[in-house]
Amino acid sequence: IQQYPSWGATFNQYTKLPHRAFGTPISFAPGGNDPVAKAIAFLQQSFAGFDLPLNELVLTRNFNDGKYINVDFKQKQL
Repeated sequence: IQQYPSWGATFNQYTKLPHRAFGTPISFAPGGNDPVAKAIAFLQQSFAGFDLPLNELVLTRNFNDGKYINVDFKQKQL
């Protein structure tokens, strides 16, 4: 909330882990020009305290609609 006051998140009621994060666009330098690398770097840095299982994320969408770049993942337990 301190770093991104306009952002919110929903949490999975069973795992207590973040399920979706949403808010106004933000600038984030790590990851360069690759939207997928940038999304993973954002998750690693911004949610480090949650111990997210990033190795279980599978890319489901990487789409630029002309206004936003949407990068979505699905979790697949290994």
